[in-house]
This record gives sequence, structure tokens and C-alpha cells, in this order.
Amino acid sequence: MQRYDYSALLGRMREQGVTQEHLAKSVGISPSSMNLKLNGKALFRQTEINTIVDVLDVPKDKIADYFFTPKLLKTEVSQEVTT
Repeated sequence: MQRYDYSALLGRMREQGVTQEHLAKSVGISPSSMNLKLNGKALFRQTEINTIVDVLDVPKDKIADYFFTPKLLKTEVSQEVTT
């Protein structure tokens, strides 16, 4: 399973003052499911992404930055630093 980096999404939530619990309610999932998704242990569904984009007022041209940035493994980061 591809893992994604949701740090930009988490930052947007902080900026907007939106908690994981509030976002989970807005999306219609449990807070524990939202936590799994934000920690990369489960994938977001397209309908969930659409709702989150609306709730957090994410610009349409930035959706990929918030949801589809690959998470680099530590070994990948080490290789980038040394090259």
C-alpha cells in the first residue's frame, strides 16, 4: 500500500482550528478511523477527500499536495541527503 505524507493536511487542520474528531464527524467516520487515515494506516476514499476539501477550504489546485504526497521512508531520505 502506498503511504502518503499528511503533514500539510494536519497543518491545515491546525490553521483552521479543526480537530480530528470534528473532521471525522463531518466526513461521517469514527474518530479512530480518521486517526488511522491521518497516520497513513488506512487510505482516504474519494468522497472523504471531497468533504475534507470543503470543510478545510483547500484550494482545488492544492488537493494533490494535501492528499497525494508520497511519504519517504528513512532509507530514501538518507539516500537523498548523501547524493
